[in-house]
Amino acid sequence: MNKHLKYKKACLLIVAALISVLYSCEENNLEPKFTPSEGINIVIGSQAIITSDMIEYYDNSTNMFFLNNKLPEEFYYYEKSKFWITDNEEIIFEGALRLDCPCGTDSTIKTELHRGENSFTIKIVKSQANISYYCSSEDETNDELFTGTLKKYGKYREGLKAEIDEIKRFDNNNIKVTIKITNLDTVNYYIPDPEKMGINLFHYLTGGLTLQDPDSYELTDNNIKIFRPLRNNVKPSYPEESGTWDKNWLTLIEGKEDFYITLDYSQFDPVTPGKYTASFKFTGLRGNLESKDLQLENGRIWIGEIGLSKEIEF
Repeated sequence: MNKHLKYKKACLLIVAALISVLYSCEENNLEPKFTPSEGINIVIGSQAIITSDMIEYYDNSTNMFFLNNKLPEEFYYYEKSKFWITDNEEIIFEGALRLDCPCGTDSTIKTELHRGENSFTIKIVKSQANISYYCSSEDETNDELFTGTLKKYGKYREGLKAEIDEIKRFDNNNIKVTIKITNLDTVNYYIPDPEKMGINLFHYLTGGLTLQDPDSYELTDNNIKIFRPLRNNVKPSYPEESGTWDKNWLTLIEGKEDFYITLDYSQFDPVTPGKYTASFKFTGLRGNLESKDLQLENGRIWIGEIGLSKEIEF
């Protein structure tokens, strides 16, 4: 086969692959055909893969469903299929299972359903295939029909609220940040505490604070801005055995209470006076967890992550 034919064949394969991906991003207008069970159902294809009795609760702070046991194997058979969340026969929410479509593909699908980090969680995320929705402040999970139905069946929790409370700059390399965590529920939650687990192990869970100068970037050949945030340079440490965890790392936040985490960074990348965007990802416990592990004596282990951002000036 000569070079021209090889090139032509390669181009045809690329086009075919792209068409396949774009097709998978298109909305399937067929209505679900299934016999619903009573309550909330997550319907994929022609059957209710997850029924109300399998759902422990939905955490609004992470957009995650927590199941009583492992995710059914059938869930994995329907990648790129459409899903519906129903109240008996009424559709209250819809989207698609993980699409893996190119960012910005003109898809009508707004939300996707992904398997969580743990085998007993699934997460609703904005689809990058629908870039206008992905970049907007709109969020279908705040729809009153969706949240109201979850509340009706006792499956809704607010979860946690996390925010950057204060950032202080003492010199070019010394930055201190305070994170405020609020328990929005009446149940108690356990969260990682750097005072108990140490700052290095805490940064195994989260990358910690970064600062971005909006005027500091590099341009690519295509005039695309590449931002390089300033980092805290804390070297994370890891559990002795991968996936292990210790309840002694955790602090209990009682229902409707606040908790403050203060991190003092002494080796930050040089930070000169000016305006910055501060970012922090608050992350719950990670590791080899099963659903039964989450309930401790006085509360429940909170898992998930919440992205924080704040505009500041030093």
